[in-house]
Amino acid sequence: MDQGEAQRREMVRVDDTLEISHRAISVQEKEALERRANKRKGKGNTNKRPNLLKWQVPKSITPGEPATITIAHTIPKRLGEQSLHVTLKDSQGKRIERKVLKTSGKGIIKVIFNVPMELPGNKANFALFIGEEFSKNLQHLTSKPVPAE
Repeated sequence: MDQGEAQRREMVRVDDTLEISHRAISVQEKEALERRANKRKGKGNTNKRPNLLKWQVPKSITPGEPATITIAHTIPKRLGEQSLHVTLKDSQGKRIERKVLKTSGKGIIKVIFNVPMELPGNKANFALFIGEEFSKNLQHLTSKPVPAE
């Protein structure tokens, strides 16, 4: 095929894409176009890897005493070393303390927080995400409220 023929075919292909707005499209085509548009807006694939982190939070906490979170992680080699952000929050969602740890591979990490004597609402929440920043996290977890005894 000569260059002129290739250029003509390219022009026809471009014209076909522009023509989409002028003809009826199928449901599948519409869904595909919406997916492409979302990817262009930065809303691409929002599926997170639900299997990187699993954790155990305490059933209850005691003000003034340490609270231990156990985190099991499985991070593929291709992702390399990752930051693990673990946060203790009060019942209103205000951050009490955050710890950022580096981890890679497969293992178990224990994170110990000192629960303050004054705990608003007598409950606390724990939150966890893996990645450099929350907006680009690979997975995040949030606990249900943990009562203080």
